[in-house]
Amino acid sequence: MESTERLSDLLATALGPEVTGLLRDELVSEIRLNADGSLWVHRLGEGKSKSDALISPINAQRAIYAVAFGVNEICNESHPSIAAELPKTGERFQGVIPPLSKSPVFAIRKKAIRVFSLDDLQTQGVITVETSEFLKSAVHQRKNILVVGGTDSGKTTFANALLQAIEGSNHRIVILEE
Repeated sequence: MESTERLSDLLATALGPEVTGLLRDELVSEIRLNADGSLWVHRLGEGKSKSDALISPINAQRAIYAVAFGVNEICNESHPSIAAELPKTGERFQGVIPPLSKSPVFAIRKKAIRVFSLDDLQTQGVITVETSEFLKSAVHQRKNILVVGGTDSGKTTFANALLQAIEGSNHRIVILEE
C-alpha cells in the first residue's frame, strides 16, 4: 500500500499541478497533451476545450517515463508507446514519444462516473425506441454484437449499456480489444 502511495505521489509530481488538478476535477473526463504542448480537456456537459496550461516536451516525456516505470513497462526509442492504467485511481493512460510522434504526447481518460443503460441512451435521444428493443432482443437471443468506432465516439459507453442488458442472465461475455 505504501509503495502505491509513493508511486501515486511520483506520478502526480511528474504530471505536474495542471494535470493533477484536472484529474481531481469531477467534471473532467479526458485530458490530452498535443505535440505543441497544449492541453485539451473534455468536461462533461461542456465538451472539449483548450486549457491555458502548456507542458514542455521534457516534462511530458518525464511524465510518460514515470507512468511506464510505475507499471513496470519500458517506454524508449525502441518501444515508443505505453498504454497503462494509472495506479490507485485507474485512469487509462496512453503515451507516445519520438520517433512515433514529433514530441511526447499523452491522453488520460478517467473512468466513467455512471454506467448508462440502453433505456438511458433512448431517453437521451442517442438511440430510438426501435433500436433499443432490437438491441435488447439481440442480447437475449445471444447474438454477436460488434461495437466499433473512432476515438471518443462512445464505444465503451455503448458496450456498457449492452452489458447492462445481460444483467441477471447466466450468459458468458467475451470482449476482445485491440
